[in-house]
Amino acid sequence: MFGPYWTVMVWADGAVARETLVAARLSRRWFLRRRFRIGNAWALIERDIYSGVWMRLRRVAGGGKLIARSAVSALLDAIRLSPRLTTSCGGVAEGLGMIVGAAGFAYETYGVDRPRLRRWNT
Repeated sequence: MFGPYWTVMVWADGAVARETLVAARLSRRWFLRRRFRIGNAWALIERDIYSGVWMRLRRVAGGGKLIARSAVSALLDAIRLSPRLTTSCGGVAEGLGMIVGAAGFAYETYGVDRPRLRRWNT
């Protein structure tokens, strides 16, 4: 299930979530790592909820599709010198995170000296 402890997730349609971002963190490097972590977390959650090879293959295919679509967009943004280039590269990072998560690796960013991958306990 979700880590070593039993967890209950609560959903409320009317809830509003806000996130405050510290200006010092807002860099391309931080943004790309964040998108990688988002894709990775999504794949790990699906891996826990829907076990099986087909779900993992589906997540890998989804990650590959996102990488391909974002890479084309990034190439066009680079040619046009568009400010959306970082956003397009973020899609590539998220797709890579999905594939790494489907393979069973978690991307740790907090509580460690530097970000690293570790084997996910299933």
